[in-house]
Amino acid sequence: MCGILELASSTPETSAILLLPSEVMDLVIDQLREDEATLRVCSLVCQGWLPRARHHLFSILDLGNPARLASAQHLLQSPLCTIYPHVRGLCTDPSNIAPMITLIQEVNARSTLLLLKMETVIAAGLTSVDNDLQGTLLTLKNLRYLKLQFFRFGSPEDRIRLFASLPALETLVIYGVESYNDSYSEDSQNSLMYAVSPPENLHHISISAVDMPYELRWLAAHCRHSLTTLHLHDITLEWFPIVLNYLRQSSQLQCLSFDFLRWNIHERIQCQCLDAPSVSLGR
Repeated sequence: MCGILELASSTPETSAILLLPSEVMDLVIDQLREDEATLRVCSLVCQGWLPRARHHLFSILDLGNPARLASAQHLLQSPLCTIYPHVRGLCTDPSNIAPMITLIQEVNARSTLLLLKMETVIAAGLTSVDNDLQGTLLTLKNLRYLKLQFFRFGSPEDRIRLFASLPALETLVIYGVESYNDSYSEDSQNSLMYAVSPPENLHHISISAVDMPYELRWLAAHCRHSLTTLHLHDITLEWFPIVLNYLRQSSQLQCLSFDFLRWNIHERIQCQCLDAPSVSLGR
């Protein structure tokens, strides 16, 4: 046992704690999952506490600033790194696109990446989704939660193909997203909408995009899909017919929310939704 454990064992109280079943101690450490400082202390008590403390300390790596990103790269690229089994999610800043792609590839190759948030607090411009980033995202077959903030795709088609290619995806959040080109033909658009289905387990979507109607038409084309929650942000009046068309066809949707609306517009939408009684409207 480590020196700290030997010292702690010198009193009956601490000896009793350390003799508790590991399942009980795991439950105790689980209650500290939001307290990073205490988890760090727990990880130093003894070898038996280390795995559970690490599980919470490293399950989601928040790399929102360049210093943290550089530190994480140095750690994860070390041959002595042992935290990979604990990493399940990454929160990154898209302004550091090149090292971010490398880090995502490293983690996904040696762990099971379930959550990816690429967001920035200050919008200094849109990050382009180039072939390297698109290709990296397409490899995340176990991803359950994806958030993209302030990105520009080549076209709405590229976005839909990406979302449809993530089979385990359960929650999708896109904010401040747009496309270079949205001028493809209606026949091409309709063909894509029906040919590419949303992921089977995709239940929650939150959208704020300049060309949001493409996602709405895609969802409407697969109205029997199991989507239960839909949040629409920065919606405009001309998009309401598309929203209503989706509501009339959706059989699983339980909650629809939208914002930046005038009260009279919200009431007008609410009146139109009487034929979808299972849907609760949020403002």
